[in-house]
Amino acid sequence: MKTNLDNIRISKKDIQLKKSSVFKLSLLLVAIVLIFNIFNIKAYATILSDEQYAAIKSGEVFYKTRDGVAKKAIGLNTKVSMQITSIVNRVRVEQTFKNPDDYWTEGIYLFPLPDDAAVDHMDMKIGDTIITGEIKKKEEAKKVYETAKAEGKKTTLIEQQRPNLFTANVANIPPKGEITVIIEYQQKVQLDSNNFSITFPMVAAQRYLPLDENNKLQNKSDINLIQTVEDKNNPVDRPIDFSINLNAGFEVDKIDSAYHEIDIDKKDDNYFIKLLETTQANKEFNLSWKAKKTQEVQMKLYTQKAANREFGLLMLTPESDIYKYKEDYKPKRELIFVIDSSGSMSGTSIIQAKKALGLAISRLGDNDRFNIIDYDNNFQYLFPTAKNVTKSTLQEAGRFISNIKADGGTQALEPIKFALNSKNENSKEYLRQIIFITDGLISNEEAIFKEVKNDNGDSKLFTVSIGSAPNTFFMKKVATFGKGTFTHIGKESEVSEKMDILFKKIENPSLTNIKIDGVDLKVSDLYFGESVFYSFEAKSIPETIKISAQTANGKYEKTIKSDIQEKNSGLDILWARNSIEELTNLYYTTYDPNKKEQLKELITNIGLTHHIVTNFTSLVAVDKTPVREKELILKTKNVETKIPDGWKLYDAQVPQTATNSMLYLIIGLILILISLIYLKIIGLKNEKII
Repeated sequence: MKTNLDNIRISKKDIQLKKSSVFKLSLLLVAIVLIFNIFNIKAYATILSDEQYAAIKSGEVFYKTRDGVAKKAIGLNTKVSMQITSIVNRVRVEQTFKNPDDYWTEGIYLFPLPDDAAVDHMDMKIGDTIITGEIKKKEEAKKVYETAKAEGKKTTLIEQQRPNLFTANVANIPPKGEITVIIEYQQKVQLDSNNFSITFPMVAAQRYLPLDENNKLQNKSDINLIQTVEDKNNPVDRPIDFSINLNAGFEVDKIDSAYHEIDIDKKDDNYFIKLLETTQANKEFNLSWKAKKTQEVQMKLYTQKAANREFGLLMLTPESDIYKYKEDYKPKRELIFVIDSSGSMSGTSIIQAKKALGLAISRLGDNDRFNIIDYDNNFQYLFPTAKNVTKSTLQEAGRFISNIKADGGTQALEPIKFALNSKNENSKEYLRQIIFITDGLISNEEAIFKEVKNDNGDSKLFTVSIGSAPNTFFMKKVATFGKGTFTHIGKESEVSEKMDILFKKIENPSLTNIKIDGVDLKVSDLYFGESVFYSFEAKSIPETIKISAQTANGKYEKTIKSDIQEKNSGLDILWARNSIEELTNLYYTTYDPNKKEQLKELITNIGLTHHIVTNFTSLVAVDKTPVREKELILKTKNVETKIPDGWKLYDAQVPQTATNSMLYLIIGLILILISLIYLKIIGLKNEKII
C-alpha cells in the first residue's frame, strides 16, 4: 500500500513538472519567435554582419558605430538643370549632402536616372576642391577607389547597377563638411503621338528580392538593392529643384508637366521652365511639348562630325494612314492580361492597374478571346486557356478583377511563362497579344528578358507601367524583346487617355521588316503614332537614305535626301549609348558564355572610348593629396529614400531595413529570464514534495 502511495506521489511530481515545463516552453517559444524576428531577412535588420556591410553598394549607406549598429545620415537637396536643344537633352544633376558628425565618413548612395541616360561626366566637390572622374574598367576603378580610401584621400566612384540605377561611393568626407556630387548625362528626346517629352526619375523605389527556402536572398548580389526608407512617423526631407532651358527647334504650341506644377518664361526661341516650388523627390518628373504645326509625315536627319567620323540621327514618323487593315478585314485576337498585385502596387497603383484592366476588357470584340492572370508570390488565372468573349465570361472577369488585392511578393517569371505558353489548338487562328500591367519592381530582370526573347513564339507582349516610380528600364526592355510597345500611367486621371493610345497600337497593325538603305541599322517594329530615332555612324553621310517596310496593305517606302539635315552636337554620345544598349540586349539573352565574354569586351571598349558608364565601366575620381590621417576612424553614413508618391508601403509586404529589433530583443531576454526563474522555483517546491 505504501508503495502505491509513493507511486501516487511521484505521479503528482510528474504532473507538476509537466505543468512547469509547458509554461516554460511557452515562454521560450514566445521569446524565440521575437528574437528570430530580428534576424528575419524579410525585415533586413539594421545590425549588419561584416560581410553584409562590406557588400552594401545600394546607396543608402550605413555608417557603423563601434557596437556594429548602422545609423543614418541626412541628405540635403538635389538640383537638376537641363538644356534641351532640338532632340538632344543635356542634363546636370547636383546632389548635396552634409556630414553632421565630428569624424571622417564614407558615403554610398543609390540614385535613379533615365534608362536611356548616357552618363559621361562626374565631378566631386568637397569645399573648394573639385575632383573630376575618369572612366576605367569596373574592377580597376574599384581598386583605385579602395586604395585611395585607405590612404585617406578624397575619392568617389560611380557604378551602374542597372541602366536606370547607379551607386556612388564617396570616401573621406571631412567632419561637418558638405559634399556635392555632380553627374552629367545625355539622352534623346522622346516622340510619341506628336508629343515630345523627357522624364526624370526622382526616387529609386524598393524592389522585391526573392528569398530561398532558408529565408536568404536567392541572388547574393541583390543586397546591392536593399533600401532604407523613411519612417512613416518621421518623414525625411528630400527637396529637389528643376531648371530647364528648352529650345525645341520649332514653334511650340503647348508645354505641360504631368505630375508637377511649373512656371514658364519665354525669351526669343527659348523657354525657361522651373518648378513652381521646391518639391520632394518621390515621383517621376515628366515634361512634354507639342509643335504648333504638326506634320503627319516627319522624317529628319540630324548630323555631327566628330574625330573625323560622321554621326547621324534619323527621326522617322510614318503617316497614320498606313496603319490600317485591309477594307472589311478585322483580325481575331487572343488577349492575355497579366496584372501585378504585389505589395508595391498597394495604394493608388492597384487602383490605376485595375481601372486600366477594366477598360481593356471593355474594348474586347465578339470575335476575341481573352484570359486574366493575377500574380504576387504566386499566380492565379481566370481560365486555364483563353475563352471566347461572351456575356458570361465578361461577368466572370468582372468578379475576378474586383477580388484583386495588392499584397505579397513579386514573382513575375512564372506568370509570364504561363501567359506565353497557355495556348490551345485554336490559338494559332488568332493574333496573340499579351498585356503586362505592373510597376516592374523586381530584381531578376535578366531571367524574364531571356524567357520573353527566346520563348515568345508568335505572341507580342505590351507593357503598361503603373505608379509614380516604376522600373521603366525593365518595362521598355520586356516590350522590346516581346516585339510590343510600352505605355506609362503615372496617375489615375491618365488611365483613359493612356489606355486609348495603347488600344490604337494593339488594334492596328505595326510596320514590320523595316530596312534602311545607306546605313547599317537594326530597326524594331513601329506601332500606330510611334516615332523612333535611329543612331548611326559612317565614314560619310550618304546622299540619300531610303526606308522600306511591310504594312498590312503592302510595301511602304520613303526617301530622304541627306542635304535636308540639321547640325547637332552630342550625337556621338547618343550613338555610343545606343550601340551599348544593342550589345547589352544580346548579353542579357544569350546562354553562350563565350559570346557573353565577347559582348562584355565590346561594351567595355565603347564605354572607355566614349567615356560612358556601363555594366563594365565606372567613373572614379581621386584627390592626390591625403586629407585624413590613417589613424583616424573612417565611418559610413546612410541616406534614407522617400516612399514613392501613392505607395502604402507600411501596409504592404515590401522589404524594409528598419525594425523594432532592439525592443523585441529586450522582451525576449526578459521572457527567457522569467522562465528560468520560474523553473528554479518549481524545482525547489518539487524537491520539498519528494
